[in-house]
Amino acid sequence: MWDRSQRERLAIEEKLLDRYAPNFHFYDRTGDTYAEGWANTSDGSSRFTLRLELPPDFPYDEPGLYVVSPSTLCRYGNRSSINDLGPHTPSTYITTAVAG
Repeated sequence: MWDRSQRERLAIEEKLLDRYAPNFHFYDRTGDTYAEGWANTSDGSSRFTLRLELPPDFPYDEPGLYVVSPSTLCRYGNRSSINDLGPHTPSTYITTAVAG
């Protein structure tokens, strides 16, 4: 699936993940490539499993970032679930969850 320049860029990205986000790892490097790992909230009270899906024209198109778990996401201060706000795309979930 990946041409030579994409494979070289993927190798660079993998080194950066190893250095700055060692709990993230790449999977399926020859097909539907994605990275998955976990991140804590800034106060350490919650942990999210995140998936970064690389598009076929990587690195020229932006990857998709999705929350894998938990399946119910709470708003800042755990006041209510953002799932109660109506339908959202996965990328909205992560934007809302991180932005607080």
